[in-house]
Amino acid sequence: MQAAYRKPRRTANACIACRQSKIKCSGDEPCVNCQRRFIRCQFSEASTKVLVSERFVICVSDVLFG
Repeated sequence: MQAAYRKPRRTANACIACRQSKIKCSGDEPCVNCQRRFIRCQFSEASTKVLVSERFVICVSDVLFG
C-alpha cells in the first residue's frame, strides 16, 4: 500500500523577498529561496489584516439589516 501524498502546508506569512518576487515561500527562517539566492530573509513585524469568517459577516449583516 502506498503512503498518502500530502501537500506541504501553506505558510501563514511569506518573507519580504518572496512576496516582492511573487514566489512561494517555505516559511522557514531563513526560507529556502533566500538561502539559495544568498540574501537576507526578513519577515514583516505584524500583519495589518483582520480576518473574520464569512459566517460572522453574515450574522452581523443579519443583525444590522434585519
